[in-house]
Amino acid sequence: MATKVQLVELAQDKLKEVIEILEVACKNDDNAQAYIIDHLKILCSDNHGFCDSSLNIDNLIERYEGDREDVGGDDFFEDD
Repeated sequence: MATKVQLVELAQDKLKEVIEILEVACKNDDNAQAYIIDHLKILCSDNHGFCDSSLNIDNLIERYEGDREDVGGDDFFEDD
């Protein structure tokens, strides 16, 4: 069973990993930093350090916190 919060948290973890990879791949590319990486950071969490209050993944987690409905997506989680 996967809830919205579980899936959104999983997506957030994967997005953080993508950001880390892009920061290495795009080192010394100010354009990529400003127009791709920084935007992804803003979408990923509230702790981005920019003056922006756009909807982000932390907001979704808070929005879905009380929702325990099984929304599917179990296949996104690896078997332990």
